[in-house]
Amino acid sequence: MLKRVTFLFAALATLATARSAAAQTINWPGGNCVTAHGSLAAGATRWSGDFGTESTTATLSAYCPVETSGVDDDVSSASVVFLDRHPTENACCTLTSQFFQTDGTVWGQQSGPMCSSGAGTQMQGDSVDVDFGTLGRNMQFQCSVPRRTTLGRSAIFNYEIVR
Repeated sequence: MLKRVTFLFAALATLATARSAAAQTINWPGGNCVTAHGSLAAGATRWSGDFGTESTTATLSAYCPVETSGVDDDVSSASVVFLDRHPTENACCTLTSQFFQTDGTVWGQQSGPMCSSGAGTQMQGDSVDVDFGTLGRNMQFQCSVPRRTTLGRSAIFNYEIVR
């Protein structure tokens, strides 16, 4: 009986190790983000790897690319870290995925939003569970970063997915 219990614990430990090894966290600096087409790019800045705005009049719209393996990626969660110094507006991102079907139509999904929670001098993070199944292709974070205030500039510090 003791051998059977020991074997069972060993088997469960091996299974738990295999599952945790299978999860992969991939993160990118906010500096990988770019301004959205047509948005006011004036004031967009990259400092020490982040992406934010110096504009005092316009919110920054940004796209943050997610590099995929080229096949269907099963993403389980996504998160973003912000520096938010705006007293009334939050920085927010949504993870989107697009799948191009054989008939030429585009099928999309989104997960989020992930937002900061008010002004501060510390980094703030938010995460969301993702259920794109195996259709996690052509993914990107679509973000808005509030304009600069007297408290300073807001920025996207980094973003990540777990698959």
